[in-house]
Amino acid sequence: MWFMCLLLLAQNCLAYEFTVLKSADLASVLPFIAEQRMSCFSGYPYLYDGTFEYEMSYLSWFANLLQSAAVVVYYEQKPVGFLTGVAAVSFGEHFTDSQQAFESQGLDFASYYYFSECIVVPGHRGHNLSEQMFALLEEYALRNGFTKFCFVTEEHDYHLLKPASYISLGKHWERLGYTKSNIEIRQRWKTFQADGTSTDSDHTLTYWLKKGIIS
Repeated sequence: MWFMCLLLLAQNCLAYEFTVLKSADLASVLPFIAEQRMSCFSGYPYLYDGTFEYEMSYLSWFANLLQSAAVVVYYEQKPVGFLTGVAAVSFGEHFTDSQQAFESQGLDFASYYYFSECIVVPGHRGHNLSEQMFALLEEYALRNGFTKFCFVTEEHDYHLLKPASYISLGKHWERLGYTKSNIEIRQRWKTFQADGTSTDSDHTLTYWLKKGIIS
């Protein structure tokens, strides 16, 4: 099953097509998502050192989770961006201790829909595509019984590899209606180091939260 909408950006004479894919229908775009994850996350602030084989294995697992879905943006029939999402209780298996952290603050983890990653390829940024993708996937989540949304971010504002062009996205998430919480989890993955090597490193991830509005 999929849903489609068309956004016309008259000021730039650009036409973007947004498609919401669910579960098994994600198979056709998994290679694109894998390539973009590797390309984008290898830069600052994630400094992720992964392989295509691992990415495809992870994404195949993700596609089979409860209420997994993705909004994919197409331009001239080519994918140029995506936002993935899943039931938080299902993806919680990947982020150890998330459910316990929510419940310790009296939050119902099962009511949250989790957004895993949002990437727009260079050359198509600055056209409000992420806003459109979040709106579509939030609507999908609300239709499927979720009442709240969440995602995690990592901050390395003082990292040795921080580029001069780095801009924090905190204000962007706030404009989308998300609030940074004090809920943190820790994960390990292979990360590029300042000396050019890569090694498993600890990462602190902070949850951003938003309540859904049912129209």
